[in-house]
This record gives sequence, C-alpha cells and structure tokens, in this order.
Amino acid sequence: MKIIHISDLHILKVKGSVFDFLNKRIIGLLNIYINRRGEYSIKNIEKLFDDIKKQDYNHIVITGDFTSLALPSEFKKTKELLEKLGDSSKISIIPGNHDSYIKSAVKKRYFQKYFNKWLVSDIKIRGDNKFPYVRLLNENIAIIGFNTSIAGCLLCSSGKISKYQINEFERIMKNPNLKNRYKIVLIHHHLAKNIKLVEWMFGMRDRKKIVTLFSKYKIDLVLHGHRHINSEYEVGELNLKVQETGASARYTKNSLGSYSIYEIKDNRLIDKKVRVLDFKTKKYRYK
Repeated sequence: MKIIHISDLHILKVKGSVFDFLNKRIIGLLNIYINRRGEYSIKNIEKLFDDIKKQDYNHIVITGDFTSLALPSEFKKTKELLEKLGDSSKISIIPGNHDSYIKSAVKKRYFQKYFNKWLVSDIKIRGDNKFPYVRLLNENIAIIGFNTSIAGCLLCSSGKISKYQINEFERIMKNPNLKNRYKIVLIHHHLAKNIKLVEWMFGMRDRKKIVTLFSKYKIDLVLHGHRHINSEYEVGELNLKVQETGASARYTKNSLGSYSIYEIKDNRLIDKKVRVLDFKTKKYRYK
C-alpha cells in the first residue's frame, strides 16, 4: 500500500466585502503580501496535483491548511481542485489552523460544508462533528482523522484536540474492525516537544496528553504538517513514530515544497520517498 502525504497548500483567493477583513484576516493578508508573496499559488498546486497523478499510489492524505484566510472563496476553489485530483474515496483530509482562521469560519463550519464528501467515516461516530473519522483501507490499514484546528489568538497558530474527539476516539478504538490493523492518525499540528509558551502559541497545546493517548492505543504512525518542513521523529516513552511533510506547493529558494510517499507492507512502514519542487526547473523531483 502506497500513501501520498501532502499538506499546507495555503490557497489564497481574496474575495468578499471589507467587513470580512475587519478581524485577524487583515493581519494575515498583510503578512502574505509583505513576507510570503509569491510563495504559494494556485498554479503551483495544479503542478503538484499533476505530479501526484503520475505517481504509483493507493491513497492520498492531506493534513490541513488548505486555505490562507478561511474565506469562502478559498474553500470553494480548494473544492474545485480536490475534485480534479481524484476519487474522494481515495483522499483523506483534515483541517489546519488556517482553515479555522477566525471564529466565524468555525461557527459557520466552512470546512465541513465544502468538504463533506471527503469526511466519510467507515465506523460510525456520534453527532455531526465529523471528527475523528475512520477510513478502513485495503491491506489492513486504518486512517483516523482528527481536527486539531482552533480559532486562536491574534498571533497564535496552535491546536488542540477537543474532549469530544478524545472520547469518540477511545470508543472507536474498541471497535473489532480496528483490531490488528496498521493504524495511521492524521493531525495538523506537530507533536515535537518545545517550551510551554511556544507549544501554547504555535504547537499542540495538549501535546503530552495526546502523545500518551496515541501511545496507549498503539498508533503505528502519526502524520502531520503545520511547520512546513519534511522530517521524521519519535516522541514519548513508547517512541511514537511521527512523520511530517512540508508545505507541498511552496515555491521559495530556501524552503522547497515537498510531499512524501510512504509504502506500508505487512503492518509496517518499509519505505519513504520525498519529492521536492526544484527551484530552478520548477518541477518536482525525488530528493
């Protein structure tokens, strides 16, 4: 089973009234135009998706930050692009902090509204929260998708897993359909340890609790984005295995856009390949 992992597309499509920007969005928009202009584009996302279609894979996971400012116009454009990428049954997605950029985007449930057909669970979850959902793939693999995104403070990009999701996760893990499966968890925020203030503002606020939870239920692999780097590491006393992929369509000389291809066989990760966006040729190549 080969799984492609992409993240942090940061689609920018500014459309709306002035009232849509009388909040945190104006700070984000200024940051994009001053510090990150040209790093992200719909053209590069289309190039990314074209490259993915040429690869040998069975499933795609996308670990959040589809949008830049959580505008309806951005969600709409993202949906159009996802529909061109392939069959929704072969794509698993979760939101990132930019998809919950302001409280009204969370309250109006933009992510659930636009991406409903990608948020299907093969094990029933209670309520209409959509998370955590479970995808049961062939070759004895289960994908569990969480929503770690919250509408944080003005300068925050941190995340948290709600008590509701934790309770549902613990109930779901008792399901016999998950027994003996290779279990992959999708989150947006990283689990790497940092000082408390940094974790509270930019990381997973309940990091230690979540690492213990995933270790308790013997999660085989955690996939995330958020930090715009491609790396792998282990956390916790039981050495929980974590893989993160970069901002997959980012075009900048010092931080190449990248995505990962994992091969899982006999209930273990046997190979990982990384494709990066070459700055000179503007094409993806193996790292």
